[in-house]
Amino acid sequence: MRRGLELLVLASALGACDQRYDCYNFRKEVGDEIINFHEAYIPLLYHVNTLTIDDGEKVIHYVDSEGSDLQIDYVEVRKSGKTTTYSKGNSVGEPVVSQGQKRFQSYLKIIKEKRVAEGLADISGVHIL
Repeated sequence: MRRGLELLVLASALGACDQRYDCYNFRKEVGDEIINFHEAYIPLLYHVNTLTIDDGEKVIHYVDSEGSDLQIDYVEVRKSGKTTTYSKGNSVGEPVVSQGQKRFQSYLKIIKEKRVAEGLADISGVHIL
């Protein structure tokens, strides 16, 4: 009995610490871009949120490698067969990551709006008895 209670308390504590962003999981074409938000999560080990924007000419990855705050840690740009990574903590990467954070937040807003609209469309016309 005591062991079961200990496991229940542990599970509750771990659940309380868990910050998940699966509400943003999304992969759709919006305008000329393919927008993909993916959350990779293994409890207590790994949590990375990646937003990928593919406009056909370049692919940009906005990466929140901490996974718990939706604050990007680096931006990776693939264009013309070349990949460049811009990270926090240096004079080149800092302004790119700062601007990337603004774009990241804008895309999250778009994703949320699209997902809510899809959900509302899914339930429209459903009559409650």
